Amino acid sequence: MLNPTQSIEMQTKGFFVLFDTNASTMFGAQSSPVTTGAYLRQHPDIVEKFSTALVEAIAFSLAPSNRPEVLRTIMRVFDLPDMGAAERGYEDLSNLNRRPYPSIDNLKDVQKIVALYDRRVLDVDVEGLIEDRFVRKLDETGQIDGLYARQ
Repeated sequence: MLNPTQSIEMQTKGFFVLFDTNASTMFGAQSSPVTTGAYLRQHPDIVEKFSTALVEAIAFSLAPSNRPEVLRTIMRVFDLPDMGAAERGYEDLSNLNRRPYPSIDNLKDVQKIVALYDRRVLDVDVEGLIEDRFVRKLDETGQIDGLYARQ
C-alpha cells in the first residue's frame, strides 16, 4: 500500500496499481495511529503527546503559508525527483482529517475485506479497538481550533 504520491510515481516507472484506496474513498487502519492496550495503559502521556503532535502536523501541513516547506519535505521523504510529483502529493493533503477521530465505519469496511481471507476477523469488536480520548480532549478544549487559527 502506497500513498497517492508514491503510487503515481511508481506508475510513471511502469508499475500497475492493484487497488487505489484513495479513488475508492476507503480509508482504514493505514490512516490511523495504532498501539497496544498495554502501551496505552503504561504510557498515556506519550500517546497524548503523539496525538497532539499529529494534530499540530496536520494543521501545519494544511496552512497555505507552509506550502513551500511542505513541498520540500514531501520531495525529501518520498524521494521524488520533481516538483510535479510533490505537488500531486500536496493536493492529497486536502483529504487529511482536521480532527483525526478514527472512523468506525471505515474500519468495519476494512474488516469486511480482510474477512474475505480470514473469517475470524469478524469476531473482532472494532468499536472496542478505538480510543479517541486524546483527540477529543484537544477538540473539546479548543486546542484544535486554536492551531488552525494560528496557521
